Amino acid sequence: MTIAIEQKLLELVDKEFNRKNLKDFTLDSTFTKELGLDSLSLTELVVACDDEFGIEIDMDLEELAVATTLRPLYNTIVRLVSQR
Repeated sequence: MTIAIEQKLLELVDKEFNRKNLKDFTLDSTFTKELGLDSLSLTELVVACDDEFGIEIDMDLEELAVATTLRPLYNTIVRLVSQR
């Protein structure tokens, strides 16, 4: 299940922000340098994840507020999906 979540998250980044070379990105890719995302883009990505995974991610979570890579978002999604 977690591999499917990882793939869906990377696909969402590609779909929402038109990032090509998806195979070059990982959960440890940095938002600004490698993915070219800013804080507004991260908010948009979280909303897209809410819709895709049928969850509600709290943007006030400290782990997301200080996140510099996709991994904290991925970890949050896995946790919330497993709680359903």
